[in-house]
Amino acid sequence: MTVNSTTVNSRPVVSAANILTDLSMPPRPYVLAETTWKTVRETAYEVAILPWGATEPHNFHLPYGTDNYESAAIAERSAGIAWKKGAKVIVLPTVPFGVNT
Repeated sequence: MTVNSTTVNSRPVVSAANILTDLSMPPRPYVLAETTWKTVRETAYEVAILPWGATEPHNFHLPYGTDNYESAAIAERSAGIAWKKGAKVIVLPTVPFGVNT
């Protein structure tokens, strides 16, 4: 396994330390988990997106959280597109709904 400060096996690693120290990362004021209370208080949001997904096995090749990761990514990308067009949207934390083992 190759490890450095931002990748593991050529995949990007997202951690609180990376987010707080990587000044080149563009702000995403439409993702609640990455937003400050001051920004939330000052923004008149029009739409809130609540991503959720099943927590279930996906054979041997994918993790249990696959549906959650996918729904969060789709919500964040969609909110980013809407935000750039002027919509005041916020993505709430993903709800890991249920479990199937």
